[in-house]
Amino acid sequence: MAKQYPSKQKLGCKKMTVDYADLREFAEGCIESYQENSILSDICTVMEYNKQRHREKEYLGIGKRINLPKRFFSDPSTATVGIESDVGRAVFKGERNYMLREVRNQAAHGQIEDYAVEEFNYESLSQVLEGTTFTHIFLPLRKDADETAIDWLHQNSDVYFTDRKMYIERTIEDVRVHILPSDSEFGNNRAFALDSNSIRVVQKKKKRTDDPKRMELIDEYRNIGVSENLMIYFGKHNESPDKFDFLYRVLLSKPEIQPDGAAAIHIPVSD
Repeated sequence: MAKQYPSKQKLGCKKMTVDYADLREFAEGCIESYQENSILSDICTVMEYNKQRHREKEYLGIGKRINLPKRFFSDPSTATVGIESDVGRAVFKGERNYMLREVRNQAAHGQIEDYAVEEFNYESLSQVLEGTTFTHIFLPLRKDADETAIDWLHQNSDVYFTDRKMYIERTIEDVRVHILPSDSEFGNNRAFALDSNSIRVVQKKKKRTDDPKRMELIDEYRNIGVSENLMIYFGKHNESPDKFDFLYRVLLSKPEIQPDGAAAIHIPVSD
């Protein structure tokens, strides 16, 4: 059921106010959505930031800064559940693409394997996976000979589902299958294999990082989600008092990938 918020607009005052409890509940919904959607800790080892060991690393922010109308919290006819869900999905997509870009780049520079297969089918992928410790594979959603990867995976006895996740049964360790959307930035002729035990990334929490630059934060909301990986910030809007300058983000270091920890797979262009 969509959450509804009682009116918080003061009589005789044009400036709209929002209760702290409502913003905290909204932030918690965004954080919960992120935790449900993120696969970062599944596809790599995530290390919590330590100032002594990790201060020299560079960190990339993944998220978005938007104008957030205060009426979403004061109008009983509106709800923020859709925004919360969008936040979780957006950060999930950003994290996934960030990791796969690094795999693609390292393969292009010869730091990790860059395989080529003659056909996009289960047999070709099985040959790539044979004898490796890969735990995840990302496949494009494309149609070859009137079949998508999902179709021919479903037909194979080594493929099974659990908790709505697809796996390929292997001798060493089963491989989880991820399907990249048709509009993926990686196109339809690239796949990626990852060993979650051979990739490391450092993630900062909100309390371990500086405030975002060029943003006038609202002091009373600074501590919302202070111990979380997904950082939530409410700032003053420069042009409208009835909007928040709203930022959500995660901060990740550049992934460290062992030579056999990942691979790119080149697939022939489909007809």
